[in-house]
Amino acid sequence: MKGVFKLIMTICVVAMAAGCGSRQWRSYRGLTCGTACNISYRSGTDLNDSITSLLVLIEREISVFDTLSPVTALNRGESVIASDILRRAFEASKDIAAMSGGACDPTVGPLVELWGFGRSKERSIPADNEIEAALATVGIAGCSITSDGVITKKSQLTQFNFGAIGKGLAAREIAQMLHRNGVTDCMVEIGGDVSLLGRNPRGTEWLLQIDAPVENDSIPSHMELLRIAVTDCGIATSGNYRNYRDYSPDQRYGHTINPVTGRPVKTDVLSATVIAPDAAIADGLATACMVMGSSEALAMADRLEGVEIMLVTATDSLMTGSPWHIATSPGFPIPR
Repeated sequence: MKGVFKLIMTICVVAMAAGCGSRQWRSYRGLTCGTACNISYRSGTDLNDSITSLLVLIEREISVFDTLSPVTALNRGESVIASDILRRAFEASKDIAAMSGGACDPTVGPLVELWGFGRSKERSIPADNEIEAALATVGIAGCSITSDGVITKKSQLTQFNFGAIGKGLAAREIAQMLHRNGVTDCMVEIGGDVSLLGRNPRGTEWLLQIDAPVENDSIPSHMELLRIAVTDCGIATSGNYRNYRDYSPDQRYGHTINPVTGRPVKTDVLSATVIAPDAAIADGLATACMVMGSSEALAMADRLEGVEIMLVTATDSLMTGSPWHIATSPGFPIPR
């Protein structure tokens, strides 16, 4: 599950109209993709209806939980012509898979279902032959979009699940829509994935809180780990500490599935925060970092222009005085 970013705003957004002429700070609160959506933007026009319409469209196009969505039809084996939204989800996912060496791949869908993290909530460990059969269908590199927009799959049984980039994609698309409508300053946060433009109501970079990877009796806890100031980027955090399955007292599996092994990942990374040129890329690469482990993830960040990461790994608190170790790529913002 995505780690939650909390925007630290010491000034109430709705009180910021003074001195801005016809442009004033506006807010939007709602639900999309099964999670909360919080948006602040400075505009001379109320764009909330446009935000709602676009969020509904995105969810309708890429949700595997919607029986009428194009993705569901595609997974049933039907011929599907990609809409603009579905095409952008496909292309972003293909880019992320290439950047990460396949560590994040939307065709991991059958494996997500097998392990009980999709529509099926069965809590049984799949058999090896089931995993191998599902793995044979995985690989967005073997999929494409034809010149007339038809999505072709690696195999008839290949299935897509854009959950690894869904919230980031929605945040990116909303920010881009706002920008097309003259908005130069905004914060779009969807389930912890954030897209930022311009300045906050104080006229400075946006100040974000990154949560510590903690859980309190199965209730998400938003304990602050650190804060960073950023803008004109997308940010996402991924971690296995909140979304997992307990199959027995000593068998706990996180929701991140390795597209190569077909099994839930077990790496040294508790959570990964990624800053990228847009929130969809940040979302997918955060998942990839969880799959890779810390050494490979940091090496990936070194290769990718405009990408910075922060990884939280476990330590012996008795020896270090802290339960976590933080590792960052060289350009990651200095905590405030």
